[in-house]
Amino acid sequence: MSPITITLIVLLAGMMVIGSSLFHTGITDMIGEKMVKLTGKNERNIILVTLIVSCLLSSICSNIGVMTAMAPLVTAMCISAGFGPSKSLLALLFGAQFGGFVTLVGVGSNASAANAMADLGLTPFGFFSITPFGLGVCVLGTLYFTFIGSKLIPDTGYVPEFAKTEKKELNKTKATIAAVTMAAVLVVIAANFKAVPIHIAAVIGALVIVGTKCMTLQDAIKAIDWNCMILVGSLTAISTGVKNSGTGDAVAQIILNLLGEHPSTFMITTLIFFASAFLTQVMSNIPTILLFMPIEVSVAQQIGVSPYPIAMIITLAGAASYATPFAAPH
Repeated sequence: MSPITITLIVLLAGMMVIGSSLFHTGITDMIGEKMVKLTGKNERNIILVTLIVSCLLSSICSNIGVMTAMAPLVTAMCISAGFGPSKSLLALLFGAQFGGFVTLVGVGSNASAANAMADLGLTPFGFFSITPFGLGVCVLGTLYFTFIGSKLIPDTGYVPEFAKTEKKELNKTKATIAAVTMAAVLVVIAANFKAVPIHIAAVIGALVIVGTKCMTLQDAIKAIDWNCMILVGSLTAISTGVKNSGTGDAVAQIILNLLGEHPSTFMITTLIFFASAFLTQVMSNIPTILLFMPIEVSVAQQIGVSPYPIAMIITLAGAASYATPFAAPH
């Protein structure tokens, strides 16, 4: 396993613990109570606020953790308002996925894409490099789901079992520590201090959370998405293998042959986007990104353009796993 891969795994694990502390100290439940006051009993308002809050939280927390923690709250809001929770829970799922595009640690596929870039000799995306694109996804996705998509979804009236988790009471002291720790780590990451690498900052933050008893050590271990850690570490071999075996160059040449002798950058990026977005619906998003990343680097090198815009397109398209239930572990 390369040092870069280890660094990303450590960063992800630390941020997962820090993000989970927001739930364990009751901050998210406090946010939920504010949501109820804002939305009233209007289903569209509940869907809209659910999307906004889940987008915000999943930008700094594990999206799976956001969905699990907010599901009981969203369900309770819907039941008290007199309608089934299925639409709002789906809004929660999509909002958590949208928010995952805002930072490098929002979803595991973002970190995997950065790691694949580093293994291919490129400077990987930074913690906030994806933010401008992620904000656009959040805004457009939220508007579409609220005003169009939700109308196409039937209300099944089903209340899932995972929506019956225990509510966390607000502990003001621990909540303050968790919020300040999260803010401090994000500042260090954004400033990119050479003296304090970002993965070290995340580990220090996680140690502060556990050391101040905002979370127990057992809860901190549970907060880490170990499946994500394994995928980031092991599936990097796919990308490296595609590059080293020459498969990437071969597929790149096929793409160029299909597009003609002088293909436009727009046509190439469009083809790669739709190919990545389609494949990720039937294949987990991380392997999709790791498969296409070396191919796009080969294509970019052969036509003499920067690989970074195409790398960003693959990162976004590869994680656009919305059409099937097995495209991402929701």
